[in-house]
Amino acid sequence: MLQDFELLQTPWIDRFQSLIGETKSRFMFASPFIKKSAVKTMWDARKNDFGVVGLTSFKLRSFERGASDLDAIKNLLSKQDVVLKNLPRIHSKVYLFDSFAAIVTSGNLTPGGLVRNLELGMLIRDKQLIEGIGEYLDTLKNNPEEASLITNEVVKDAENILKNLPPPDQKESRHLDELDRELFRVDTLEDEVFQGGSELILNGLSGWKRDVFECLTQIPKQTFSLEELYGFESFLTKLHPENQHVKDKVRQQLQHLRDLGIVEFLGRGVYKKLWV
Repeated sequence: MLQDFELLQTPWIDRFQSLIGETKSRFMFASPFIKKSAVKTMWDARKNDFGVVGLTSFKLRSFERGASDLDAIKNLLSKQDVVLKNLPRIHSKVYLFDSFAAIVTSGNLTPGGLVRNLELGMLIRDKQLIEGIGEYLDTLKNNPEEASLITNEVVKDAENILKNLPPPDQKESRHLDELDRELFRVDTLEDEVFQGGSELILNGLSGWKRDVFECLTQIPKQTFSLEELYGFESFLTKLHPENQHVKDKVRQQLQHLRDLGIVEFLGRGVYKKLWV
């Protein structure tokens, strides 16, 4: 008889692969960081066609410092029946296999999280708890103030920005395990804010997205309000005289910049810049 609870210690990749092999309908996960090789591990272990719902933190800084792989996101979006949501504040690491098992752990969907780091988690088969975990993840996924859809357009814009990053200095290159250990540091502003600068972002954007972002660069504060951005309405009207609904367009583009991980919504019309 299977136990309702089981302690999982590093490495727990074998148990992860086994549960993926048993999954038939839906695999749902929350993981701030995602790596391409871990996603491949998931697909290789799959024995049935099932849908995937993923909650992650899509920030340029995560890709810039190698905490997440943009290729992992692209890989997932290339498959059928996959929905990915960006939750900038997500810190939970949760894996739900249909409704027969769940894992709550400290490990991300990365090689470090599955194999190398000293992670600790719990495999749960208790039906009532699994139901509660599923409700928790669905609530996060469906919260419009917290979650936004990660689309191919968002990924393409991120790719255009990140491709202009200078190559890493070989003198500063470090072993992957050392980089993984950095993820255990207390969060700092540098951990979440893109360090590449506004010029790289501008060069990766076009059209309205670029114009609205350029307006944001003229606001000197790290936090700003929607009303402050509306202050550039006349400037944007001159650039786009054919558009009679500039404020609506500004809100739309600001949402895209939020989806891209360039700005974060703080609530009540206030946003935070995620670049320096």
